[in-house]
Amino acid sequence: MSQCHCDDCRRATGTGHASNAFFKKSDVHISGETSCYATIADSGSTITRYFCPACGSPLFGTLSRLENVLAVAVGSLDDSS
Repeated sequence: MSQCHCDDCRRATGTGHASNAFFKKSDVHISGETSCYATIADSGSTITRYFCPACGSPLFGTLSRLENVLAVAVGSLDDSS
């Protein structure tokens, strides 16, 4: 879990931070259509954020330097436990 306070995460969520849970990509199954946009982090890594094309809700993201990891937006989970 993390809470990121960078400018991009604050803009993406419209709040003061983004709350994410990290999973191995191989442990996550994603179905349905998504839209995405990519930005360059201060570290130089590419962050790609995926969101619902219908309502704009943040869903998950990837970081180019962590190829096997998905950052899932905690608010998108049906079961918060």
